[in-house]
Amino acid sequence: RPAATIHRTGTGPPGRNLFSQTTTHNNTIYLAGQVADTALHTTAAAQTTHILSKINALLATVHSDKHHLLAIQIYLADIADAAEMNQAYAAFFDDVESKPVRATVQAPMLRPEILVEMVATAA
Repeated sequence: RPAATIHRTGTGPPGRNLFSQTTTHNNTIYLAGQVADTALHTTAAAQTTHILSKINALLATVHSDKHHLLAIQIYLADIADAAEMNQAYAAFFDDVESKPVRATVQAPMLRPEILVEMVATAA
């Protein structure tokens, strides 16, 4: 059984670096949950755009990009933000022919200013 190749793409605050940002195993890339910089991005649309850009940047560190996304799980603090999130999501993937599979659910967040969190899997 092959061992997982773990690629770290940055560190958290001291004592808080509890996980890898990306883990690659058998050419599948698993990304940790991503949130936006909430001081700069205060709407669901802005957070969605920022998170998707972060995901694309993380994928670039492991020689992939948004065109190779397989799945995205989206967590919304308030499902009423779904339409706003969907507009930003659609704009980001406008140039991608084969969109990733997706699930969207409402979920409580760790901090009240976080409106959107995403977990992604890519090739």
